[in-house]
Amino acid sequence: MKITAFIAKKFAKPDGLTGVMVSYVMNQMNRKQYRMVEDHLALSSQDTVLEVGFGNGTLIRRLSKQAFHQLYGIDISDDMLALASKKNASKISENRVILTKGSVEQLAYKADFFDKIYTVNTIYFWQDISQCLSEVCRVLKKDGRFINVLYDSDYLNKIPMTKYGFTLYTIDVLVALAEANGLALSQTVQKKGACCLIFEKK
Repeated sequence: MKITAFIAKKFAKPDGLTGVMVSYVMNQMNRKQYRMVEDHLALSSQDTVLEVGFGNGTLIRRLSKQAFHQLYGIDISDDMLALASKKNASKISENRVILTKGSVEQLAYKADFFDKIYTVNTIYFWQDISQCLSEVCRVLKKDGRFINVLYDSDYLNKIPMTKYGFTLYTIDVLVALAEANGLALSQTVQKKGACCLIFEKK
């Protein structure tokens, strides 16, 4: 396997020593996206929140300093679950942060459970995007907020690694897919290739 393809695979599912290293590289690459989430999530003390694809738990730890009721997270990687659990141990012990292994294609939560859901640079790896967006909509409360932060296809097409295992989307296509699955676009924030799409459940 080419080294580029190998690294791309670790971006999709960070596991093993290489995956751990890649997760910290992603922290640096995602700094402006993290700020977008922090700026637009608008947490309140009553909010129940979900992060899809928490990686090593850095953004959850940053958000845990804000007011919220409970912050859940799912990730497909056992190694990321272990790392993020260690990083957020104090909030987990208080039952304010709850991390589990899981996939966005089949969310293990009842309908209308979350006030807010967010994800950063994971949508390229969602196998059935319509099913995933339908699940996000199902577990989100009416008028709840879904924040999807990503790089658009024009930006990612310049990066060789994205030829391996990434599905790239234009913003227009993503918005159409989300709206077809019950999510209405309320705001778009763009900065140097990064895009923050803010949806509300219809």
